[in-house]
Amino acid sequence: MESEDSPILSAMLKLGSPDDLRVAVSFLRSLRGWNQKELAEASGVERGLISRYEQGKKVPSKKTLERLVAGVGLPFPLFEDTLPFIRLVRSALEGTPDEDAATEVSAIARSVSDAVHAVVAEALAGLTLLSEPEREPAVESARVRAEEQWRRLSRHPARDQRLLVEEARELQTWAFAERLCAESAAAAAGDPGRAVELAELALRVAELVPGGEGWRSRLRGYAWAHVGLARGAAGDLPGAADALSRARTLWAAGAPGEEGPLDERRVLELIGPAV
Repeated sequence: MESEDSPILSAMLKLGSPDDLRVAVSFLRSLRGWNQKELAEASGVERGLISRYEQGKKVPSKKTLERLVAGVGLPFPLFEDTLPFIRLVRSALEGTPDEDAATEVSAIARSVSDAVHAVVAEALAGLTLLSEPEREPAVESARVRAEEQWRRLSRHPARDQRLLVEEARELQTWAFAERLCAESAAAAAGDPGRAVELAELALRVAELVPGGEGWRSRLRGYAWAHVGLARGAAGDLPGAADALSRARTLWAAGAPGEEGPLDERRVLELIGPAV
């Protein structure tokens, strides 16, 4: 066991087994769908130590545990509130239900449920819900950031991706919509169903992006064009025709130059010139 004293660790050992913390470390990884190497890279804790924690061969100190929790983007107080749940689950699985733990969990559940909606994006993907850039980044910087955001978001199921797009303002940018469109186009040949999901996610991002109406119209047209491409690849020809019609209308509603950094040639390849 690591030598640092910790009220949390002391409480865990008093209430149950050190295995609770072993399960807790695995639980942290499961929030992100990471392997041990990915958790190690995000937290700065050696992979070998993480392996020993999860095997129950070593118990992390509070400081190390805080680094692991911060690595997945989970607020530490919320993580503390999950520990009784972990203890209760272990107790149930081992056939030794703990009535005191059940009572404690019931009380904690009320406070946890109030916090969940406020931290869901941060808990899943390490994003800040309410932060907005102070200024518009340069085009290349925006695209680099979008690439990193996609790398993080892609680790989560489609249902969580949609939730994050709705909640995390950091994702509501033209560059992220563009990145999702590119990912959709790349998936069209091999996995058209996934291509449709990604294109529709890009469209939702485009709908949430702020700015002038002409610019937003062209951005939505760009996304609709990729929805049309994906639907066509999936064999939904009527849906593809409808999407491309919407794309033409929206793109034409914007004046020349209002597309900003978007590739107009790409759009015209997909929808053809406005009639």
